Amino acid sequence: MKKTAILIGITAFSLMSFAQAAALPRYDPGQYCDRIADLSGGSATLANECIKLEQSSYNKLKNMWESIPEKIVAYCDRLARTTGGSYTLLESCIDLEMTESNSPQQFKF
Repeated sequence: MKKTAILIGITAFSLMSFAQAAALPRYDPGQYCDRIADLSGGSATLANECIKLEQSSYNKLKNMWESIPEKIVAYCDRLARTTGGSYTLLESCIDLEMTESNSPQQFKF
């Protein structure tokens, strides 16, 4: 009985972890874009363009998210969070990592 309860607990935790890892991260584009705009003196144009870029990146990522390898997701999510959470940065990182992972470089003597 005890082993069954432990096994069920481990399975539930694993499924929860997988579901969380598989979900597209939730950033706050409004806060991110406000910070970017504030760095330039408070430009409304920059804030609005930033939101447009964030929305475009989010939409693209949402459509392809399940096909991105978990290793790339984890790395790029950590990178995107260093700026406060940016879908534009997340998308760029994923695009670069996917490209580079398909063309590994070889060192030659």
